[in-house]
Amino acid sequence: MNLLQKDLFILFLLIFIIVVHILAMANFWYWTISWLDIPMHFLGGFWVAAFFFWLFGKKLSQEYKKILGGNFLILLILCLGFVSLIGVLWEFYEFSYDHYIFSKNFLLLAQGDTTDTMTDLLMDLVGGFAVIILYRIKREKAPSLSNKNSPEA
Repeated sequence: MNLLQKDLFILFLLIFIIVVHILAMANFWYWTISWLDIPMHFLGGFWVAAFFFWLFGKKLSQEYKKILGGNFLILLILCLGFVSLIGVLWEFYEFSYDHYIFSKNFLLLAQGDTTDTMTDLLMDLVGGFAVIILYRIKREKAPSLSNKNSPEA
């Protein structure tokens, strides 16, 4: 996949997630289709991890790429940390949404309970881990990506 295709994939996946989220909010799908939240968080985690590797490949200097690209464990920790950070920020958004927008309507809470929050964060991480596995497979198949000088996804 060339750089333009990666850019378009990142953009179109984000647009898809946003459109489905807007439709789900407008049509109350999150409340009528109880499982919809799970694949949405998976896709969100997938997108955040893909964005992380896109940023890693596009924005880091060659010096940092040499250091980080050769150590897959460090990339794994950084990527999952980034996914976790964005996931926690999203949960804060849901909490704020519930308390400041729908504070009087307890039937339409975005954040149900602790189990819902933990499931959301777990699915964010599973989506992120799926990207990490794909990145690892791609590196193993492409010898030019396996060396320390070219860790770009």
